[in-house]
Amino acid sequence: MYLLLLLTLTLFPLVMWCQRTVRASWNLEGGRRSLKADLKNGSNDFPRNLTDGSCLISNMKVFKNNVVFTLPGLSRCTKHICRNGKIEVYEHACDFEGQCYLANSTFQLRCIVYKCMVQMMPLARRTQVALLENNCIDMFGQCHKPGARFPVHKDGITYGSCTCKTDLTGNRINVCKTICEIDGKVYAENQTFERDGKPCMKYVCDHGTARVIEAGCLFKNKCYPPGEVINNQCKQFKCVQKDNSGYLTFEIEYFQASCMDDKGVCRSPGEIFPYKQYKRCECGVKGMVISLSCLS
Repeated sequence: MYLLLLLTLTLFPLVMWCQRTVRASWNLEGGRRSLKADLKNGSNDFPRNLTDGSCLISNMKVFKNNVVFTLPGLSRCTKHICRNGKIEVYEHACDFEGQCYLANSTFQLRCIVYKCMVQMMPLARRTQVALLENNCIDMFGQCHKPGARFPVHKDGITYGSCTCKTDLTGNRINVCKTICEIDGKVYAENQTFERDGKPCMKYVCDHGTARVIEAGCLFKNKCYPPGEVINNQCKQFKCVQKDNSGYLTFEIEYFQASCMDDKGVCRSPGEIFPYKQYKRCECGVKGMVISLSCLS
């Protein structure tokens, strides 16, 4: 009994060593090339080359010569190529927010400018994304560099004067003023004011924006609100609001005309009335031309 156990313990390591040696060497019929297992690590993940120039990796996947591919387990943005049985890096790229960006290329996302960098490591190259410009974005989606001023809409409020800045940690912030700087003058929040060269217009400072609260047309030193008809010696004018490329303007336009009798009373077009020595005169209006047709 003890002799049988001793022989078993002696022969078992020898049998296991023989089996391991047999498994460690095998012959690939098509390529006539032998691959030896790494007895130290128990596996071999390094690419192998075949006689036709193709490349073979440990999972027995073959890549033909000059074919570009990605290696499993590595970055999906880094491409490799099989060249005469050897796998080489074909293209370095950065994987950033689901997109691939070529090495040394710059790209912009939400007004922030980045660059794909390639860093040399002791055994390989590593790609990383570096921040180049941390710009701000306004309410219209336009980008602005630090120091620039622009309008911003946030928390339901539109701020007319905001400055792009970055804090100590590099985060971009919009510093918005509640004062208004208009035509070289400064107005406090909620302060009303008028602007030079814009009569009949009144403004209020609203979170850095000059908001119009009163508007109208100037006619003979008097302001008239939009839509109001102005009578001037039997000629009628109207204050009209217009939109010129996003800017509101208010202008006086000719509306209609009528005739004036000898007593200063306005007569409508087609109306018959006495005028001076004539008993029957008819008012005629064509555009801004007024005429009287009188019978003796």
